[in-house]
Amino acid sequence: MTVDAGGFQWDFFVSYTQADRGWAEWIAWELEEGGHRVLIQAWDIVPGSNWVHEMHVGMSGAARTIAVLSADYLKSVYGSAEWQAAWAADAAGKSRKLLPIRVADCDRPGLLGQVVSVDVFGRPEVEARRVLREAVLGAVTGRLKPVAAPGFPGAGRVMMSQPRFPGGLPPVWNVPARGPNFVGRAEELAELDADLRSGGFVAVSALRGMGGVGKTRLALEYAYRHAHEFDVVWWVQAEQAAAIAGQLAALGVLLGVPVDTDVTASATATLAVLQRTPRWLLVFDNAEDPQEIRPWLPIGAGRVLVTTRRAGFRALGRVLDVDLLPREEAIGLLRGRMPDLTAADAGRVAELLGDLPLALEQAAAYMEKTDMRGGDYVSLLETRLGEMLDKGRVIGQEQRVATLWDLSYQRLATEDPTAVVLLRMLAYLAPDAIPLDLLPEGGLPEPLAALRDRGRWLEAIGALADYSLVRRDGSMVSLHRLVRATVQQQAAAMPDWDEAAWLDALAAMLLQARPTDHDARHPQTWNRWALLRPHITAVLSAIDTTTTTTTTAHLATPLADYLHARGELPAARDLQERSQEVLRRVLGAEHPDTLTTMHQLAWVMWDMGERAAARDLFEQVLDVQRRVLGAEHPDTLMTMQSMAVVMSSMGERAAARDLYEQVLDVRRRVLGAEHPDTLTTMQSLAGVMSNMGERAAARELHERSLDVRRRVLGPEHPHTLTTMHDLAAVMSNMGERAAARDLYEQVLEVQRRVLGPEHPHTLTTMHDLAGVMSNMGERAAARDLYEQVLDVERRVLGAEHPDTLATMHGLAGVMSNMGERAAARDLYEQVLEVQRRVLGPEHPHTLTTMHDLAAVMSHIGERAAARDLYEQVLDVERRVLGAEHPDTLITMHSLAAVMSHIGERAAARDLLEQVLDMRRRVLGAEHPHTLTTMHDLGWAMLATGKRAAGRRLLDQAKAAKRPRP
Repeated sequence: MTVDAGGFQWDFFVSYTQADRGWAEWIAWELEEGGHRVLIQAWDIVPGSNWVHEMHVGMSGAARTIAVLSADYLKSVYGSAEWQAAWAADAAGKSRKLLPIRVADCDRPGLLGQVVSVDVFGRPEVEARRVLREAVLGAVTGRLKPVAAPGFPGAGRVMMSQPRFPGGLPPVWNVPARGPNFVGRAEELAELDADLRSGGFVAVSALRGMGGVGKTRLALEYAYRHAHEFDVVWWVQAEQAAAIAGQLAALGVLLGVPVDTDVTASATATLAVLQRTPRWLLVFDNAEDPQEIRPWLPIGAGRVLVTTRRAGFRALGRVLDVDLLPREEAIGLLRGRMPDLTAADAGRVAELLGDLPLALEQAAAYMEKTDMRGGDYVSLLETRLGEMLDKGRVIGQEQRVATLWDLSYQRLATEDPTAVVLLRMLAYLAPDAIPLDLLPEGGLPEPLAALRDRGRWLEAIGALADYSLVRRDGSMVSLHRLVRATVQQQAAAMPDWDEAAWLDALAAMLLQARPTDHDARHPQTWNRWALLRPHITAVLSAIDTTTTTTTTAHLATPLADYLHARGELPAARDLQERSQEVLRRVLGAEHPDTLTTMHQLAWVMWDMGERAAARDLFEQVLDVQRRVLGAEHPDTLMTMQSMAVVMSSMGERAAARDLYEQVLDVRRRVLGAEHPDTLTTMQSLAGVMSNMGERAAARELHERSLDVRRRVLGPEHPHTLTTMHDLAAVMSNMGERAAARDLYEQVLEVQRRVLGPEHPHTLTTMHDLAGVMSNMGERAAARDLYEQVLDVERRVLGAEHPDTLATMHGLAGVMSNMGERAAARDLYEQVLEVQRRVLGPEHPHTLTTMHDLAAVMSHIGERAAARDLYEQVLDVERRVLGAEHPDTLITMHSLAAVMSHIGERAAARDLLEQVLDMRRRVLGAEHPHTLTTMHDLGWAMLATGKRAAGRRLLDQAKAAKRPRP
């Protein structure tokens, strides 16, 4: 190790605590980059070293100690010992052996307070590096003489007779008063400071942003915070270019420039004085054109700060885009003025005002002046936003939000009238993420005629962006919500403004922009619909339904289909009801478009659980279609199909099957065997056949349908997934549970990715997968899955929705199988109470719950009550489903088990013999249900003395269950 002339191995020893290791390593790296020898624990005390010895060597063998100060360091025992040792070796500070560097805002207690320190926290890295290197240079050399010669303090420069008091303002200063409620913007201030310091001979930086965003406030804050760095700070109101020279001439008077009757000559002479003068800052506030500012930029060791709404200032220097306040800072601004304002109300005000600083200050001023509660002000903003933009006055601010963009609007009206039309159009759409391709070439109605040429409206977008009225991001533009409200107010004040015609034109434009290659229920269209949705909603919400045309109804209907497919049922219902109201009024109650909307509304109601009302609406539609359109019209067939689905779900399976077969016959004949509508009917028919016990035939239909749908529609189309799901259900019911599970999991993976985790179809698949897992013995996993589904369904669909009840039922079954039978009984009884009231006492779902409740009652010893419940179920199933239906046979088997437990063994044996005979015939000799009945009948025969026959049945069941080689 090299030892210097003073006998030191190290130039610096870095003393720190582990909480500040990152800072310590950064400091050590910078010092070594500067050629210094540094000892730091993180790098130099390696495994195997004696830590105490090495630290002692470091302290005694280093010329100076850097103390990395923070609150953690000040609490460190070892840190205190290290800095105190350095201080004791140089108590007077002549050799500057202790150099404190604060890396966090903390006190310097006791002796540390006597040693000059530097701060590197809260600065950009470039600035922190400069501060560190200057501090080290001063500690090593004992002086910090500037590298460049100071400017000559000639007659034109104001000289101070004594050092300026810390915090005092420069002798030449005309900066407007600083606002008292400045919040946040720490990153912007640091970046601005770094930009202004990193310039060349003169640094120029511009703050650019929309009106009211706080550019001027930010420039004011910078000027006040850095006032101590300047001898001259001069504020120029630059909005009117002709007034700039006069303001610079006024500065010249204070700098000793001789007065000249030629204002331009005086201003030019002022720039010449600044060129020879260091430590000055010029602020050009609200500049409009960089060409108007360029002649007035001095050359010299100073800084220039520009604020502007306009583009093009990168030609002068760096540009910092000033954005809206982050929400937390917006809330802080409001509550700083109004301490009694709740965080929730402040957040809602900030949201409604789009986090625009001027609007927030104006709101606070209005609430303070009127002593208005936050909730009342929120209500006013929600209902009268445009009117409220003129309320409230901000001290020191002439403009209000209502007039903030007037000058830009007036200039645009003169320079680019097309941009005004475009701005007005954007103002009636949603404010964010407006796709540029909304505007098709040609075909636009008259109010939008100026935008028919794509090149022309692209130029108009550029003009609006130049004035910071819109923000362009690739293929999207966004319009601040308050610009939107102001433009709407201005349009409404026009004497010839026809808002209804304007909105109808926008609806026609959006209708052209919708996807036409696929139905709105197709996932391939969903990205486009997601972009269009907020804009369609904005236009529809502004239209009076009592006067609107069919254009808006035809726009609302496909959006409702998209929302229905995405599972957003209440929003879909609202749109379908709106469309139905308009079409009934304009086209009539029996027009095909009106009937189609009624049909779609009925489906939404059905999926929302309003089954009886949905059925009534389907029947109304079908009655009119048969009479007006004919029995084989595609719309009539679609409603017949829907009615069959409804009838099947309500337990009327035989009637549903007949209706499906009628529809299928016509569709095969008219549309062909592979048409999507034909396949939908095949699948639906297969579903009802499965529910009627014809599972082998149902499986065959599902497989044929799936083969075509995979080939024609693709493997991830919703119809393909539905067919896979229904095939898995049939396979599960036929005992092929492992294969069914695999198929459900394939479907679920796609649904979660394409539809989302809370879509009704995704939840249905999760529910059915949980059922298969439970039947395969994976009960804990099944229970978790049921609980996930139930949590979403209760929140999204409601506690009494049929799907919610089905999941409660499945969860109760798993709980029973896991031994939690009392809790399972309670859950079954909750489900049954709602099903009897909502679905009716003979609905298949009601009967299933009665059956499973009876099973739990039997397990907990209430066998007489269980027998009664089984007999009630069996009576209905024999009458409604038939004696050989699989559900009927399950109930017969369960009833026989209870009868055996209560001593009626002979009767139980006779009932099991009937069940076995029918299951062999219906399900086959090796079906799991058949084998279960065979096993139980064998034990019943043993119990009733028929030992040989009983053993024979038990052996047959055991042999059939044994895996085959």
